[in-house]
Amino acid sequence: MSRSSISRRKLLTTTALAAASAVTAPYVRHSYAAGKLTLGVWDHWVPGANNTLTKLCNQWGEANKVEVTIDYITSQGDKDILTASAEAQARAGHDIMSHRAWQIQVHRAVLEPLDEVVKALTAKAGPISPVAEYLAKHDGKWFGIPTTVGSQVKPCCSRLDLYKQHCGLDLTAMFPANGNRDAKLIESWNYDLYLKTAEQLFKAGFPIGLPMGQTSDAIDSTGAMFRAFGSVMVDGEDNIKVNSDATRVALEYFKKLMAFNPPEVYAWDDAGNNRWLISGKGAGIQNPPSAWSVAKRDNPKVAEQCWTHDMPHGPAGRFVGQLPFFYGLWSFSQNKSTGNSSRTRSRRGNSWPPPSATTCRRSRATTTSTPGRRSSRRSARSTTTPRAATSSRASPATRRGPMSPRRSTTNRSTRSWSPRSARATSRSTA
Repeated sequence: MSRSSISRRKLLTTTALAAASAVTAPYVRHSYAAGKLTLGVWDHWVPGANNTLTKLCNQWGEANKVEVTIDYITSQGDKDILTASAEAQARAGHDIMSHRAWQIQVHRAVLEPLDEVVKALTAKAGPISPVAEYLAKHDGKWFGIPTTVGSQVKPCCSRLDLYKQHCGLDLTAMFPANGNRDAKLIESWNYDLYLKTAEQLFKAGFPIGLPMGQTSDAIDSTGAMFRAFGSVMVDGEDNIKVNSDATRVALEYFKKLMAFNPPEVYAWDDAGNNRWLISGKGAGIQNPPSAWSVAKRDNPKVAEQCWTHDMPHGPAGRFVGQLPFFYGLWSFSQNKSTGNSSRTRSRRGNSWPPPSATTCRRSRATTTSTPGRRSSRRSARSTTTPRAATSSRASPATRRGPMSPRRSTTNRSTRSWSPRSARATSRSTA
């Protein structure tokens, strides 16, 4: 049997050809070659909202070759605010964190300026709300990106059948779902009529429900009503103005109005007014459409009668509570370059942040952590590796946790306004 052999020349030739082949072979990019991003996002209480945002983030991650990990953090007990504060102190955590109301100003020292992202967004979508600008901009720099995920305005949400039966008011005629509005009918919806109908509904056994505690819904609704009576707590020059005749008039009005609310409103958290309306006992609240969204699932007969419409107007005008949410990029993030839209924008024009969940049709698709197994909406990932949940879940009708006291803002239905500045800056549609 002959022994095979290879010459030194042949070995060198073979090795050289192999090396040349490796050099000239096409580069195969890993599916997440552009990097990774971790997001700490507010845990939305509306069914399907988290799934929709997860889907959008996954689409963006796939298009830009970025691995996106999302933790949905509840606002129950202010856990979202506490988590952000812990990360800011530890200088470690998520890359991008959602913040509400005043929290961008609280953490601005450890947030990355995002003027480039804001410039690109405003060039495409137009100017940003003055209230959001007031809260997210400092010394001429943007430290947060406004998002409609979580951002709220809180107008009236009323029961059509109860207002018609006990008050003789047709709210669909007063506030039709189109632009054909009767100015006289709209003008008649003032705080005098609101008080009159509150008394009628109370006597009929279906009171309105206005929270009167320390949480966001209470602060926003009362703030809007104080402004409608001309009461300004702090003016644009930081002067305290609460001691005024307008404030005293507003307080006298509240004394009358609150007598026609259920007594438990003083102990409600932000879920209290939602539950009140969904239960069928309440005739009206001041809230985002979230109560109606959950009622569609839990009490469809109530949902069919819910109508979202303008706030009443007072001597100083018509105002509505507003609570903006923002995305912030930590300055200590390990993936700042990935979180910068100029770095992660793909050739097809996909850029961060992804479109808001509330700008798309709601999807009930779920994120799967392993094939065929449904993962928790509390902690959804774009990869197939499960991650421990960071939020504790309650039922969607009750998950609205207490918002941070004294951190909400109020703007006018016809003019935007912030607590420290009563200057009219822009218009918003009713």
